[in-house]
Parts: sequence; structure tokens; C-alpha cells
Amino acid sequence: MRLQEVMDLLPPPACVVLDVADMTNWDETTVGALIAAGKQAWSGAGWLVVAAAPPDLAERFHEAALPFVLYDTTADAIAAFGSQT
Repeated sequence: MRLQEVMDLLPPPACVVLDVADMTNWDETTVGALIAAGKQAWSGAGWLVVAAAPPDLAERFHEAALPFVLYDTTADAIAAFGSQT
């Protein structure tokens, strides 16, 4: 299932931790899909964060100043947002 299909199934507000630890390759299309999913979540007052990004992907996020919060692990992301509810 594609990321956009998953996002379409979630009721607003979509609150998503996307663990990308097993992502072995990515390109601008991948980054575009992540941005689109984030915009969809944020527009409905939800959130989407990225966990366990491989170093090269995390570097790409930082270089491009993409509007994502990156967490080292899924557990870290869940804990951070769990404390805000």
C-alpha cells in the first residue's frame, strides 16, 4: 500500500509516526510523497513525524529545511507526542 493510500484511510486528525529505518533507497519522489503526507496530516490539525531515518535521508531533510521533526526511534517519537496529549 502506498503512503498516500494509508493517509487517505486515516480519519482527521491524522497522527502518524513514520518509521523509515528499513528504507534502503529514496529519491525526490519519495521526499515529495513524505511532504504530501505531512501536508495532509497538518491540514487536518494532525501531525506526521519521521523516525529512524537513515543518515543520508536525515541529512537531506536538514539540508532542504523540510518541515519534519525527526526522531532517532519510533519509541522516542511516540513518547514525545504522548507527553503532549
